[in-house]
Amino acid sequence: MPFVMFISLVIIGWYIWYRIAGWHGRRHVGWMREAWIDCPASAVRDAIVERFGNGDRTYLEGCHTIDFYRRGKPGVTRVRHPGGVEFGEIPAMLSICVAVVNGRTLVTPRIDILPEVRLFRAAEQYFHDRAIAECRVIVGELKQTVAWRAQREREARQIREAPAPSADQSDYAALGLKPGATWEQVQAAYRDACLKYHPDRLTGQNVEPHLVELAVQRFNATSTAYRRLREQLADPQHA
Repeated sequence: MPFVMFISLVIIGWYIWYRIAGWHGRRHVGWMREAWIDCPASAVRDAIVERFGNGDRTYLEGCHTIDFYRRGKPGVTRVRHPGGVEFGEIPAMLSICVAVVNGRTLVTPRIDILPEVRLFRAAEQYFHDRAIAECRVIVGELKQTVAWRAQREREARQIREAPAPSADQSDYAALGLKPGATWEQVQAAYRDACLKYHPDRLTGQNVEPHLVELAVQRFNATSTAYRRLREQLADPQHA
């Protein structure tokens, strides 16, 4: 009789523990977060590749896409309680859906625990907040990456479209002239500078190396100034 009571208590205790712990077998466990990003869907897709690398991309109807990234340690097959493993170690599939809805870009990151992993309810509840927070971070990183890419494109476009540098007072000063000098005066000053500072003039002469270096620097500076002044003053409208 005592043995039967003992077995009964064990069964009752196991049942209570089972109900409280909430063992889940082969059932789906996943978390997701939706967010709007104010930029073209193509820019978001480029940001996904830049941030996460090339995953398995699936194209759906309506120009929607989903990128899949498998992660976690293959040896993890069950999570009994929080703290047993890190969230990133649990085998899971990260998917990022990019959809165009009414002309706006909707991004939905989702984390799904793989079917072969068994999760206790306590662990599931613990990782719920971690998963939602990670989805929120993913959206933030994509927004940041999109902004960085747009900034780089703007800077590159500005460099391509930037006008040629115009002559300023320092260019006249490099040739020993005052602002407003004529094109003929600039040409004459440049000829004089070449006679003084051209590197070929110092070839074969017993000149200290540092003086040669100074002459080369001065020649380069006057040549750069001359080119800018030529672009401005030798233009037909200034002729």
